Amino acid sequence: MRLVQMVFFGIGVLGLVVSVSFSKSLNIELYNKALGYYKNGDYKTSYTLFKELYRSNLDNINVNYYYGRSSFYLNKYEESISAFDRILINKPNNLRARLELARAYFKIGNFNDAKREFQKILKHQISYSVKENIKKYIIAIETVKKRNFLSGALIAGIGYDSNLYNSPDSNNFYIPSLGSSITNTTTDDSDWYHQEILAVDDVYDFGDIGSYAFKNNFVAMNKTLKRYSSKNIVYLMYSPAIIYKSNRYGYDISFLSDKMWYGSEPYMYTYAFNPKLWYKINDRFIINSAFKYQKKIYSESINHNNDAKNINLKFNSVWRYRDDLQFNSGISFERERKVRGSLTNIDYDKVSVAFNGTKSINALLKIGLDLSYSLEKYKDFDATYLNKREDKEYVVGLNSLYRLSKNLLLKTNIAYIKNDSNQDASKYDKYTFGINIIKPF
Repeated sequence: MRLVQMVFFGIGVLGLVVSVSFSKSLNIELYNKALGYYKNGDYKTSYTLFKELYRSNLDNINVNYYYGRSSFYLNKYEESISAFDRILINKPNNLRARLELARAYFKIGNFNDAKREFQKILKHQISYSVKENIKKYIIAIETVKKRNFLSGALIAGIGYDSNLYNSPDSNNFYIPSLGSSITNTTTDDSDWYHQEILAVDDVYDFGDIGSYAFKNNFVAMNKTLKRYSSKNIVYLMYSPAIIYKSNRYGYDISFLSDKMWYGSEPYMYTYAFNPKLWYKINDRFIINSAFKYQKKIYSESINHNNDAKNINLKFNSVWRYRDDLQFNSGISFERERKVRGSLTNIDYDKVSVAFNGTKSINALLKIGLDLSYSLEKYKDFDATYLNKREDKEYVVGLNSLYRLSKNLLLKTNIAYIKNDSNQDASKYDKYTFGINIIKPF
C-alpha cells in the first residue's frame, strides 16, 4: 500500500463552472446563509443547512453541488457522491459536478469509477491546467492499483561531533562516597566522520485502499570517524510488517531484528515487536502512536550484564497548518530493565517531548527547527554518588532540505545538546553538525 500524493483542485481556477438555477420553492435567504458559511470554510454548518435545503429542493443543481462539496470536506464521501450523481442525472454535461464525483470516488478507493469519470472529462474542451491535474490523478490511480512497490534512499555525507566521548564539563568532580574530588579522565575531544546509509522498502499490496499489504524494510549504515576508529559503527536492520490502510486510519504490525558492530568488533544485536497506529482527523491533521518491546543482547560475554529489555510508547501529531508550514509534536515513555546482574546504570524510566516545525521557503528549500527535552531517572541506588542518577537532556537544532534536482536532495543539520545530571560525571554538552546528499529511488 502506498501513500499517493493528492492533487487538489482550486475552485477558482478550474475553468469548470456550475450552472445557476433556482427553483421557485428555494428559500433564498437560507441558501445565501448556507453559502456564506461554505465560503468562510465552516463546512459543518454549511453541510447542515444545505442538507436541509436539499430535502425540499431535490433536483436543484446549486443546492446539490454545495451539499456535495460540504459533505466532501467532512469526509462524508457517500453523501457527496449521491449529490453529484443527482446533478448529472439532469445535467450529464456538467463537468464540474463530474469532476467532484470522480474525486469522491478516488477518496473512497473506488479507483475504477474514478478513472472512468476522469476520462469522460478529458473528452471535452477544458483548460490545460485542469487537464494536467486530471492526468496526475489517473497516474496516481494506476500507481495505487499496482501490487508491488520498491522504494528507498541512498544517503552519503559527513558530520562533526564536538564532544565525542560525552566528557563531563568539569576537569574535576566530587565523589560523595570518597569525600573528595577526582580528576576527569574521560577523553575530551572532537572528531569528523563520514557515513553512508542504504534504506530499502519493498511493499506488496493485496488490494485497494481498505486492504492489507506486506512490507519488508532493510537498512544498512556505515559510519567511519577520522581519528577514533574505535567509535566506528556498522549497522544492519531488517523489519517485516503487515500493514492495513484505509482512508481514515491505518496500522502496521512489525518485527525488527538488527545488529551493530562497534569499532571492528560485534557489539550488540536486538529483537523487537513494534506495532504502530495512525488516524487522520482531517486532511491537515494526523495522529500517530507506536509501541515497541525490544530485547538488547550484547555480543561479548563480558558485557552480558548489560543485556536489557526495553519498552517504549510514543504518541505523535502532524499538523499541516498551511501548505508551506507543518508542525510535528510528540511525547514518549520509555522503560529499560536489566536481564541479570547488579549494575546500577541499566534500569531507568524516561519521558521525552519533542517539537519540530518545517517551513517551505520556496519550491526548492525547506528549513526546520527541532526542540526536545527528556527526563531520565535511574532506579538503582549508586553507591559511588550515594543517590539515584537523574539526567535532563535539552536539544536545540536547525535543519534544511534543498532540492538539487528532481531526484537529489541536500540535507544539513546543526544541534546543541546539553545533559544536566545529579552526578557530575554525567554532565556534558556538545555541538553536532551534519551534511548529507540524499538520492531517493
